[in-house]
Amino acid sequence: MKVTKIAVGITGIAVFILVGLAIFFILQMPRTLIVPDKYKDIQTAIEKARPGDTVFVRAGVYDESIKFKDGINLVGEGMDKVIIRCKAKKNVILVKNCKSGFISGFTVEHYGEGNKQGKRAGISIEASSVEVVACRVRNVLGRGICFYKGASGVVEDNICEGNKKNGIYICEEGTNVTVRNNLCRKNGICGICFYHGASGVVESNTCENNEKQGILIHSTGTTVTVRKNNCQTNKAEGILFYEGACGTVEDNICENNEKQGILIHSDGTTATVSRNHCRKNKKSGICFYEGARGIAEDNVCEGNKGSGILVAKPGTTVELKGNRCVKNKTDGIWLASKANGIIKGNICKENNHNGIFVSNLGTSATVKDAQFRKNGNEEVCFNQGAIGLLEDNICEQNGKNGIGIAACAKGTKLTLKHNHCRSNQKNGMCFWQEVEVIAEDNICEGNKGIGIYVSEKGTIATLRKNLCRENGGSGIGFYDDCTGTAEGNVCQKNKKSGIVFYEVADGVIEGNICEENQDSGIFIGRVERGITVRENTSRRNYEDGICFTRGAVGLIEKNICTDNNARGIQFVYGAKGTAKGNVCEKNQHLGILVHDYGTVATLENNLCKENYHSGILFTNGAGGEAIGNTCENNPWSGIGVRGKGTNPTLAANKCNNNGIWGIIYWAEADPNITEDNVTTGNGKKGIMRRDWQPLIDTKHITPEISI
Repeated sequence: MKVTKIAVGITGIAVFILVGLAIFFILQMPRTLIVPDKYKDIQTAIEKARPGDTVFVRAGVYDESIKFKDGINLVGEGMDKVIIRCKAKKNVILVKNCKSGFISGFTVEHYGEGNKQGKRAGISIEASSVEVVACRVRNVLGRGICFYKGASGVVEDNICEGNKKNGIYICEEGTNVTVRNNLCRKNGICGICFYHGASGVVESNTCENNEKQGILIHSTGTTVTVRKNNCQTNKAEGILFYEGACGTVEDNICENNEKQGILIHSDGTTATVSRNHCRKNKKSGICFYEGARGIAEDNVCEGNKGSGILVAKPGTTVELKGNRCVKNKTDGIWLASKANGIIKGNICKENNHNGIFVSNLGTSATVKDAQFRKNGNEEVCFNQGAIGLLEDNICEQNGKNGIGIAACAKGTKLTLKHNHCRSNQKNGMCFWQEVEVIAEDNICEGNKGIGIYVSEKGTIATLRKNLCRENGGSGIGFYDDCTGTAEGNVCQKNKKSGIVFYEVADGVIEGNICEENQDSGIFIGRVERGITVRENTSRRNYEDGICFTRGAVGLIEKNICTDNNARGIQFVYGAKGTAKGNVCEKNQHLGILVHDYGTVATLENNLCKENYHSGILFTNGAGGEAIGNTCENNPWSGIGVRGKGTNPTLAANKCNNNGIWGIIYWAEADPNITEDNVTTGNGKKGIMRRDWQPLIDTKHITPEISI
């Protein structure tokens, strides 16, 4: 009996414990507190709620300023059905020191006046971790949704509109928030702002028609990833990183903003800007400015009223890779005011001004592997003291030059390698206004002007191993008191001369191949301080192999001039110089011509053979001397002298096996012929004077300058 009583007692205790536990767990189960079914207002329900409970608010307008409770869910029937409003002097919803929580399904707004400083928010989250989802926050006199003092959480699928300050504001060190898929429009400052060291992610939001930026990332220590957002028609920038902020800007659309699409601004600000589409903004598509640093990669910048990409001001340093800058109203890419950049693999086409423009003393750029097409002015323009390297770029079908380099002030220095400049409306490359350049291994073809054009006093150019062909002007042209060197270039099939030096200070032309040009291979005019033309091959040109004219002074040495349609070498119209060690053969008129009063030439040790007319001809009052030349197998004469006042010295020449005479002079010519000439095997006589004037092919006497 006692055992039975003990068993019954134990069973009763167990049942009591189980019932107690059941009641405990039932009491701990999450509840739903419904407003206004059971609770007259939202705050009363919140105060009755326990962590894990849901306060559900049915449709209606609730005039309250709410203080949130830790761990609860505050859920409205829908943002279009439930409005929570209060006077502007208070926060509509305040979340403070809450470890967790969830807010969704409300319209939150202020009414009345006050709060001039805008310190009160629609939803204010302080030192808490909550999610705010699918709410509308509007007409708040401060910020729409605000996280600060180390708060964290998610802001998703909300509409923040018409607030006096920012739509969403994330502030202070330690605050970390993900802001996703929100619509922020018509706010008094920004759509979304991260400030004073906050961090987080801003993703897939739409920020439009805000009074300043769509998205603002501000202050040292603020680090944010901004991606897949649509920022349009804002009164300032679409996206702005400012005053030391850092982060990533990727896959955003920024269009029709009143200033830049994306602006990275200020010393200490660093951003990687990738795969964004910036179009139709009132200023630049993307801008790095005032000491900012970063990378802009694979972006599309089109139809902006400024440049596609602008990099400016001292200390600003960027790497621009694989961007596409199209149809912008000024330049595709513009570097200015002591900025520095590496520009690689970009495409800049159909911009109204230049494909890329690098300007101002102290600005430096390396431009590689780019494509520049159909821009209104130059493909590439460096000026005003900018320096840099241009390598492996394609510049074609531009409205002016493929590459234009102008100093406008001393100090512009540039190296150009392996660029391809073709089919431009003016020149392939153009250097002027005291620029210093080295251009080597470039191709300039099919341009309507000159392949490479160098001009103006103080401009110094070294052109080496370039291919200049089929241009509408000359292959290479130096003009207007500049100076330089053309070395190892190939200039072929140009519609004027292969290489021109005209009215330059001085220069060297060495080791070039000039062939099949429609004027002379090499043309020199009005170079009074002297020019050296050495070891070039000039062949099959329509006019001369080498022409010195209009007072040109210089040395022509060890060149090969063959198969030209006129002369191998010509000195004419007051030119003065020395030609020695040259080979002039199989030219259709003369090997060497020295023509006109005031023209004086020294011809030494040249080989002139198998030319259609004569090996050497002095005519029309020209002077000088021919010493040690070999003139053989020419159909007419080895050396001819014609005209009153024509009185060169002929010494130690070998004039053998020519068709008629070794040496012939006529028409009152009176040369000084020494006894050291050798004239054997000629068709008629070795040396002959004739009083009659034979027919000379005068159409090949160059009457005017040829450029």
